[in-house]
Amino acid sequence: MEEKKENNFLVVKHNSLINFKTKTSYTLNQFKMVCFLVSHIKPEDKDFQLKRISIKDLGLSAIDSKNHKKLSEEFLELMSNPFRLPNNENQKKKTWVNWFSSFSYEEGIIEYKFDPLLKPFLLQLKDTFTTYQLKNILSLKSIYSIRMYELLNQYKVIGKRTIEIEELKTLLNIPDSYKNNDISRLIKSIKKELTSKSDLTFDFEVIKESRQFKSFEFTIKYNKKENQEPNKSLSVKDKLKILKLEDQ
Repeated sequence: MEEKKENNFLVVKHNSLINFKTKTSYTLNQFKMVCFLVSHIKPEDKDFQLKRISIKDLGLSAIDSKNHKKLSEEFLELMSNPFRLPNNENQKKKTWVNWFSSFSYEEGIIEYKFDPLLKPFLLQLKDTFTTYQLKNILSLKSIYSIRMYELLNQYKVIGKRTIEIEELKTLLNIPDSYKNNDISRLIKSIKKELTSKSDLTFDFEVIKESRQFKSFEFTIKYNKKENQEPNKSLSVKDKLKILKLEDQ
């Protein structure tokens, strides 16, 4: 069977949107919808336009569209769950924004427009961005797996990423009730799903300080042997440039 065209679309986001933090967690459908619609932004787009898409098209992309009412309600809930917009010039300034400035639903058609404040983070990106094929997240059944996929994909050219436990809990919206061992089990289940359904896999190690869990160190790997791992072919300097970690 021929692979669906939608699955070949690229999701391209500024790294700030990869590391975004929300007040409450998104549902699986909500985040898949965001990624699906982001993948429909064209490289030549210079502004956001009001766009229309059929619920059936979302269904073709592995998003459950059988219950149109429930899906539209999830989209509306998404509008009430803003995230903090990064501000590199003024770290003290806190700006909260929604993905979309408008949304309407009628007779199986969604009409939407991305918020203008997101233009620097979704349009005409030249550097400091992460890209991946939409198909790598559509079959994932856990929002944790999708978020972890993005966080690791951002660092795939480096091959490693270390995240402090409290930071990881915030990035993934892990409940406060989860203890360190619970988080380790969650990461193991994420690894299992990514390995079976995506182009990335990983190993991880718990880093302790004074016998206390401090962070997780992830070793990121390509999941297909035929793919060359870019982190082996780039110098450390080049890797840092890609992630904008090198001092300018």
